[in-house]
Amino acid sequence: MKKNIFRIFALALAAMLTLCVFVACDNSSGDGEDEAKAGVYAIEYNGTKVELGKKADSALSALGEPISAQNTGNCGGLGETIRYDYSAFVMVVVDYEDGDKIIDQIELKNDGAETSKGIYIGSSEADVKSAYGDADSTSGSALVYEDNGKHLEIGITDGAVSSIVLRCVG
Repeated sequence: MKKNIFRIFALALAAMLTLCVFVACDNSSGDGEDEAKAGVYAIEYNGTKVELGKKADSALSALGEPISAQNTGNCGGLGETIRYDYSAFVMVVVDYEDGDKIIDQIELKNDGAETSKGIYIGSSEADVKSAYGDADSTSGSALVYEDNGKHLEIGITDGAVSSIVLRCVG
């Protein structure tokens, strides 16, 4: 059983690192980000806003010491990836060779954190649709919202949110 869990973790980590090859979050849309989309790709945790595609330094400082931090390898020659584990979420940061640390992925682990629109693990599917509207697409039972190189995937099981992942896509 322990070997299977380790294999699942290793596969998930490999998939995450593979995604880094396609990292392309842009800090701005270039044409004035639509007001309705501003801050959509963010979470709130203990009064701190953590926004996908933004510089990580201020969020890391405000969040305090993580449970663990692990260098997870090189991101396709762009820089090193670092995984920060907090009690309610995991954040992956790309430490670019130019010195910028950019938030590349956020995955909620439990209801201790919520999206910027108040959705947390355990929220109803109706609450998700009320907060975000119709999904841009679906992936299995997950509702997928995408904009400007950012991706929000909200897994639904039995009418309730079972997973929330935000990530940059290329």
